[in-house]
Amino acid sequence: MSSAHSAYEKKDINPFKVIGFSVVGVVFLVVILIILRDYFIAEIEAIYYETTLKPVSAELRDIRAREIDVLNNYKLLDPQKDIYQIPIERAMQLIAEESFARRLQVLKQTR
Repeated sequence: MSSAHSAYEKKDINPFKVIGFSVVGVVFLVVILIILRDYFIAEIEAIYYETTLKPVSAELRDIRAREIDVLNNYKLLDPQKDIYQIPIERAMQLIAEESFARRLQVLKQTR
């Protein structure tokens, strides 16, 4: 009979230890979260600097200026074959007009 009564814990847990471990765990978790937040804020600021605030190199400025020049100016490429370079906006407009004219012609033929 005495073995049946000894199958349970005879002393209570210490509530102060449980509360102490809980407080230490919460404080540790808060400290980790603060450290991670600061780390990610620093990383975001570094990425922002690299993508927007970092000074542009002179070589990159020259390349962009040449690209803009190619995209926005008229130029004679081959005088014997009459090949010209035209601005990209004008080229898109001409292609759209040609496509519209072809569709109109197809619609007129189908009627």
